[in-house]
Amino acid sequence: MSWGRRKPDITEVTSQLRILTKQLERERNRLEKEERDTKARAVRARKEGHTDAYRTYAMEMIRFRRFALSVDRSRLHLLRVLAHITRAQTTAKTGLAVEQVAKILGMLSDATDSTKVIQNLDEITRRLEEFEIESGISEEALVSTRESQVTSEDMASAMEEIDAAAGVAGAPSATRPVTETEELEEAIKSLEKELGV
Repeated sequence: MSWGRRKPDITEVTSQLRILTKQLERERNRLEKEERDTKARAVRARKEGHTDAYRTYAMEMIRFRRFALSVDRSRLHLLRVLAHITRAQTTAKTGLAVEQVAKILGMLSDATDSTKVIQNLDEITRRLEEFEIESGISEEALVSTRESQVTSEDMASAMEEIDAAAGVAGAPSATRPVTETEELEEAIKSLEKELGV
């Protein structure tokens, strides 16, 4: 997002963030489809006894899963930034409204006004610092999408999953713990609900 020399409008920034999160959601969905398709190929290769193809597809399945997870992490961070901006806007608008009411009613002294203004400025500064931290985290999450080294534990887990789907004897049962992807998705849904996205 580049605005050149002009100062960015907060509504434009939030709009761009919303668009970017939707784009990331579409990319995650595409990666999950690729993962499912690759898993189906792996299951087919496993059933047909093509061990090399089975291993290759399992490795690709892991990579697609990791990429989707990284995209979800980035999406979550962007939604957190958007939530911070929205909360800061709400706080600032509420502060301005209270000041206007206080001025109209003549109930607030000059000392109290300056204290409230300083508190609001401190809150905005704190939120801007959080925004910078979240931006740094988002950048790290996007960089992590490039990491695609598959460990032997990843391969073993993927092969067990494929074996279970292929109905190979000795495959573990379908019960499994909640995955990191599911935890991220739950956090994302919670923030989307809060933001009305």
